[in-house]
Amino acid sequence: MCTTITYHIIDAVTNSFSYSMKVSQPTGSTLYQFMEKAQGMNEHYKFTSKDDPTYGKFITSINGLVNVKSQERYWMFYEPLQVGVGTFQPKSGGIVALYEKV
Repeated sequence: MCTTITYHIIDAVTNSFSYSMKVSQPTGSTLYQFMEKAQGMNEHYKFTSKDDPTYGKFITSINGLVNVKSQERYWMFYEPLQVGVGTFQPKSGGIVALYEKV
């Protein structure tokens, strides 16, 4: 069985990009696995991550836009996520990754 999400990636700080992709993965896949598949589907979509000992997979940048603590700029995921991207299992629908100043 598959789950299909519409993954919206929006830069709300510099407004350099905004796009959406439909991504399907086996049901039970994590958001991180959906992101990896999306990266393979679109040459213009790239992300980096690190393994945090407390939180697991932590997204550090999308398309070159990095989290900047001193400027309060972060990638936020709106579903909303109660766990990290390496644990969260999306249901069919939409996921929004928004780069914003908080």
